[in-house]
Amino acid sequence: MLVNVARGSLRFVTGSQDPTDYQIKTPVATIGVRGTIVNFITTDAGLAVQLEDGSAGVIGANGVLTPMTPTTQLAVFGATGSVATAANGGLAKAVTALLASSTNKATTAASLLVV
Repeated sequence: MLVNVARGSLRFVTGSQDPTDYQIKTPVATIGVRGTIVNFITTDAGLAVQLEDGSAGVIGANGVLTPMTPTTQLAVFGATGSVATAANGGLAKAVTALLASSTNKATTAASLLVV
């Protein structure tokens, strides 16, 4: 199953299909979902991903895979491939940049509260 999301926020819960068959493509990264629940918000300049259950992998614009595990439950990906996670710091700066890139800051901020 392939889902293309250009902009907005989404909660994705896998179903009964083979767990390796789920991909969510955004302007800055592709999320591979592995039998899990992920929440995310995407803008033209970035992607914030929150892992609720299971595991996932996110391939950024630079082609680098960032595994999403219980240790890395929240990550923000920039359009250039930059990544900030709850595990390695810099998350507040990345979320601020994501908000700054949004044309509708109120909706983005509300979506980030969900994520």
